[in-house]
Amino acid sequence: MCIECWLLYEREERETDRLARIRCLCAVCSVSTSSSTLHVYTRNIKRTDISHDRTRGMAIKRLDLTVPLSAQYPLDLLLLKMTDEYAHQSRDQRSADTVHVIEGWVREWSEHRDVSRVIDPPRHQARTTDRVALAQLSRWLVAQRHLTAVLTDARSVTAQQGEEHVIATVQFPVMCKPLQASGSSSAHDMSILFNRNQVELFLEQQASNDMKYLLQEFIPHNATIFKIYVVNNTSHVVKRPSFPNLDTFGADHAPIRFDSQAVKHVLPPELTAEYQCSQPAPSDHVIDQISHAIMQYFVITLFGYDLITDIRTNKHVVIDVNFFPGKYTHHIYIYIYIYIN
Repeated sequence: MCIECWLLYEREERETDRLARIRCLCAVCSVSTSSSTLHVYTRNIKRTDISHDRTRGMAIKRLDLTVPLSAQYPLDLLLLKMTDEYAHQSRDQRSADTVHVIEGWVREWSEHRDVSRVIDPPRHQARTTDRVALAQLSRWLVAQRHLTAVLTDARSVTAQQGEEHVIATVQFPVMCKPLQASGSSSAHDMSILFNRNQVELFLEQQASNDMKYLLQEFIPHNATIFKIYVVNNTSHVVKRPSFPNLDTFGADHAPIRFDSQAVKHVLPPELTAEYQCSQPAPSDHVIDQISHAIMQYFVITLFGYDLITDIRTNKHVVIDVNFFPGKYTHHIYIYIYIYIN
């Protein structure tokens, strides 16, 4: 069964009440499975909701960091998620040691096997943990003239206490996000600020954390966000509610603080709007172009990203990218069959 057939089955079983459009670039469902066992070693990949049928023909094992990689053969594929370790390595020795060991193993593995059998190279994953890199991605996408997808950029600056002067370059309201995009609950602790005084007060309150923040202009998008999950050449699109068009709230509105993980499905009543989820989805062609461009930029094959449409210009904006989002962990094992065959 190819990914397209599998995801169509999953959609019918799980998502009949919401938008879920599936595309697969393979022309036919013609993936053969080998009679021999495929030995897959993982790092930070949970096997929840993985039935015996889905992993038939594969021996899935966790990497053991206490013994050499050569002692863990037979080994056909490395499936790694290292974003938390990269986010922590500068201040946590255990994470730094883990990164050192895994990167050494990947180099060792690549000398003897096809490097494409590492999903995905750890250093490529690392860039998705930095919101500055994500903001740079947005600007890079706009500059790609070969894309027919019409894209724009959410203007942004980085700031911490003492750097309030940079606020003059952005328009309010702004989204205030920690530069670290993963690795802790604080990475998802965000605020929407409506004036300069609120930004200055926020940075003053956070001064003890010695953290920098990304201040990103809020783009009105009809309370609609598209969460797109990419597995190599396949994109799965889900529509979710988002924040209303805050440009109508006024500069004296109180700051809005929220956990980005907690508002994925339900917004508080005061932040709901009658036009929630009313924005139409981008076309298949647009989604495919953006997905392939992000794949090219980060050199990763397994990721999710958030896309909104600026209702003022009808241009699309990529506002977040995550390597191997946990939402679709159960699809990856079908992907491995295709990837290896």
